Amino acid sequence: MFFAPGLFFFGGAGFYAYTFITLGILAGSLLLLAGNVTKNRKTGSYQFRFLSTPLNIPFLLLLLFLIFQILPLPPSFLKFLSPEAWVIGEKSLLASLVVTSSEPIGPCFSLAPYIHPVRMSMVRLTVYALFFVGLAQMLTSTKRIRTAIVCILLLGSFEAL
Repeated sequence: MFFAPGLFFFGGAGFYAYTFITLGILAGSLLLLAGNVTKNRKTGSYQFRFLSTPLNIPFLLLLLFLIFQILPLPPSFLKFLSPEAWVIGEKSLLASLVVTSSEPIGPCFSLAPYIHPVRMSMVRLTVYALFFVGLAQMLTSTKRIRTAIVCILLLGSFEAL
């Protein structure tokens, strides 16, 4: 019997669900981006229209915070912010010297001891922000809002069953 567990990806916990949802949101965002570029008839220049919402600044601040976590920081600043991150960096530097037996360029470490989860959080935050802005831009009439609510209720009921 053929069963497609990935047919409805929303609510799925598998990596394939995140992949297809992310690709779908990015493709939809590109379409919205292309629709937001208009040409001024008088001047002939192109203009970009971006929806301003109250959540744009919190999304941007959280993204900047995540970027700050992966930046290499000077030793004195890192020791002040997080002594634990400095100790972990020092221990990893000693381990890398044993393996490579080369001279280090400079002991600058980031706040995050392992950068991959922070990068993945940056990707997810960007996708969530794009989804929010796209949804806010598309839900402009009562009919569209009702359609979105019905879709969310049907999808939630399907996932609950």
